[in-house]
Amino acid sequence: MNNKKVIIYLHGFGSSGQSGTVKHLRKIFPQCNVLAPDIPVNPAEAIPFLKKLCEENKPDIIIGTSMGGMYAMQMYHYKRICVNPALRMSELTDILKPGTFKYFQPTLTGETHFTITDDTIQQFREMEAHMFDGVNDENSQCCWGFFGDEDKTVNCRKEFEKHFAHTVHTFHGGHRMNNKILDEDILPFVENLLAGNENIEEYAFRGEQHDVMDALTLLTNAYIKMCGYSLGYRTIVYCAGEAWKEKLAWLDLPLSEMARKEPLVNLMPIITNEYDPEIYDKYDITGMNEEELIKGCKKAILDKEFDEATNEVLCWGVMEATKEKEELSQEIEADAPDGTHLKGILTEQKCGCTSVTMTSPYNNLIALTIELVRDARDLLIKAYEDYQNLYKQEEKIRALFPIYQEMLRKNNAESRWKKHILFDKVYAQLVDDAVIISPAKLFEEWFGLEFYDDNSMKDPSWL
Repeated sequence: MNNKKVIIYLHGFGSSGQSGTVKHLRKIFPQCNVLAPDIPVNPAEAIPFLKKLCEENKPDIIIGTSMGGMYAMQMYHYKRICVNPALRMSELTDILKPGTFKYFQPTLTGETHFTITDDTIQQFREMEAHMFDGVNDENSQCCWGFFGDEDKTVNCRKEFEKHFAHTVHTFHGGHRMNNKILDEDILPFVENLLAGNENIEEYAFRGEQHDVMDALTLLTNAYIKMCGYSLGYRTIVYCAGEAWKEKLAWLDLPLSEMARKEPLVNLMPIITNEYDPEIYDKYDITGMNEEELIKGCKKAILDKEFDEATNEVLCWGVMEATKEKEELSQEIEADAPDGTHLKGILTEQKCGCTSVTMTSPYNNLIALTIELVRDARDLLIKAYEDYQNLYKQEEKIRALFPIYQEMLRKNNAESRWKKHILFDKVYAQLVDDAVIISPAKLFEEWFGLEFYDDNSMKDPSWL
């Protein structure tokens, strides 16, 4: 049984099912069945042909560019992405005119030329008069438009927005889509649609429009609300806030310098007076992978835990956070899947507790020795597990340091602010005599604990 997801790609005018975009989609999505038909020249043939194709293959996503975007928009019962859709082909008299023309590349059947007649143009006019008849409130939420800000050839954004006002996106570029635009603007959206994250994408799209300080204020207030209420939602909010903090770090604002050097928890009291460190620093966050962050974010929206503005900035932050997690894991895997790149990287040496950077509330673990009683064993185990997780993160970051140095050397300074943020974060942690000490060694020195060969903790002898 074939469980592959189906992507249908609809080409532009004069192109075919063998375009370079099709090859690129198949390369990027080998796990999907990418179908790319030759669209009949005449609309009277094209519409029924495409409807039948969709009925037979039940695509998870339809992607159309230019003329293909116009046809994709009319496949009302499916999720469709329309890139610079040419909604008024009949008015493009320099392009759609009687005559015989050469395809940009041969069709799937080997044809090299096609013919436009006056009847073809009339068919386009008739189709355009009714192309929005099938749009309703439900299917309009499953159609997304991507428009180049420099498109001087066919710009139908205003007309598209009349019917799909909340699903319009902008990318930097002209009418023709290249692989750079595809990779940076379209495919990440496609990946999230395939993962069922379209609602989050829409919230995130609106969230990106928010002022960074407004976003951080909303998320800090949301974090306060979740303290003592939900560890999961608290973690999701904090992860989203970290993404916004990283965006702040590359702006020229009063807190930008601090954002480059400090964790979000240290900015929260400055962002809003409501955040009292003595109260809220006592609350911890937990570890979450990309899937858990997305799932939790969806649930927060469904449960109506936050207002619309908070949902928007939360979704943008979560989407950015999951992208960064995925990029980190991909870089590590690409560098050395067997983990050999980590060997010899860490420097172990005796140090006091002030030489190890940790997240709240374990940034002062030494104080636990004063409070430990017989029932503190579980607390110690939790602290040890948390520090192990932090250690692994630091270990990965340290391993990535030379990789990102090389990436920044190869790419110009304007490439992607995320790469710079990671570099700056790594730099702050690893320069200035930063020391990373193994969890077992740290807890052995601080608490007099002993460990088995597999680094699992023995019961404290002094309990």
